Amino acid sequence: MVSRIGKGKHGMRRFARSFALILAGVLCLGLFNGHSSAEKEFEAREGICWNITADGVLTIDNNWGWLDFQRDGFIERVNKLVIGKDLTDFLDFHDDPQEAEEINYFYPNFEPKQLEVQEGNPVFRVESGLLIQTEKQEVVLSETRLKKLVIPDGIQTINAFAFYERPIESVQFPATLKSIENDAFYSCKYLTKVQFSDGLQSIGERAFHRCAVRELTLPDSVTEIGDYAFSGCDRLKTVHLPAQMKEIPCGLFRNCTNLSKINLPDGLESIQEEAFQDCINLAVLDLPETLRKIEIMAFEECRLQLLMFPKTLTIDEPSEPDRYDPSAFEYVDTVVFTGDDYHFYANTFGQINKMIFLGNVPEDINADCVAYYDSSVYYFAENSKSWAPYDFIWNGWWTEMIERQEADQMIAEARGLSPKPTPKPPRIYAATGKALPSYKPKIEIDPLLYIFAALLTLAVAGVVILGVQTRKRQHHKRIRKGK
Repeated sequence: MVSRIGKGKHGMRRFARSFALILAGVLCLGLFNGHSSAEKEFEAREGICWNITADGVLTIDNNWGWLDFQRDGFIERVNKLVIGKDLTDFLDFHDDPQEAEEINYFYPNFEPKQLEVQEGNPVFRVESGLLIQTEKQEVVLSETRLKKLVIPDGIQTINAFAFYERPIESVQFPATLKSIENDAFYSCKYLTKVQFSDGLQSIGERAFHRCAVRELTLPDSVTEIGDYAFSGCDRLKTVHLPAQMKEIPCGLFRNCTNLSKINLPDGLESIQEEAFQDCINLAVLDLPETLRKIEIMAFEECRLQLLMFPKTLTIDEPSEPDRYDPSAFEYVDTVVFTGDDYHFYANTFGQINKMIFLGNVPEDINADCVAYYDSSVYYFAENSKSWAPYDFIWNGWWTEMIERQEADQMIAEARGLSPKPTPKPPRIYAATGKALPSYKPKIEIDPLLYIFAALLTLAVAGVVILGVQTRKRQHHKRIRKGK
């Protein structure tokens, strides 16, 4: 009996040692293969007027170097960028059909942790982790390590894509800054605080698309804002627009789902399509008296509790029917008309609850202006030109004569309400067809890693089984001793 138990123990020890040797061999093989793969992947390379070392130091000697390096496909390997003394242009993408494809690939993958300019370069310098075009005072590119960003004094322009998908958390601009170009801070998803300067004049398309800013105060000096400049900023709650702003561009606050407070400045004349699309937390909107035009889908999916219309306003008819959702204002609870003459096309309002006329009531409005016929219409008898001074049915709606005090109370009640809960999740849209998608490189897994994982699993299972068998044998041994 003892002999068999001893032999069993000896066999189990040999089995364990064998497993250990196999496991160690697999580990070494995996490490060796990984090391070999890494060495192969980071092998130093060079091309026409450029070279990259094994540790990712890219040196561009001149402008031809950029053109050749872009074609070679090692952008994601760059850890440090060295600007040669003869390099005078940065990423001069040519106007050809492949330009968009090149940009889509380059900027999401080009993330140098360090920037350097060789002595003698007459065009560029590095300051505070920024590559700067000295003569024009433009920020061209940034290091990826920057978090709290303070743009140096004297800078006039933030170039396109300069901070594309960078992990910055805050940015402060100098008084000298005049322009922020297209996509400059595109998808900076950690950027929560932006402090604009009073001298800023223009903000480009998608400049702050999908950032994490919570509050925006645009200085009165801003005269030009590009389409979708702040679209997708789903944490944005409060916006203060420039006082002289005449037009809200296309998709400016599209999909800003937390936006609840915004001033529409006096002098505003136009709100372009999709400007506030999916702003589901926007409750009250006072349209200025200067407003003359609202384009299609400007407030689609917005759940406004109160909409104050100016005296003269035109709702734009769709120019592209295949793109058109016929509700210019969906889910509006109360609409107040302050003027005498309005021009609406069919289905302007989707699910309106109350219509209040403070001015002269119109003699006729297309009955299809409102999609549902259970709305309540209120008016003043003293301002009515054609309506009788008593309740009657007008274009399918019941009308009711009220006093101004009653109207003021209704308006006050609507102004104090919050948006109704959305009955369904809001639709998620891309910023625009021109927005640049993030490039995600393919991850290739060495087949040996799969073999290693399988062997490791078998080893673990073997150890578990061995442990269970050992416990059983010990248990039987104790039983025999008891007998």
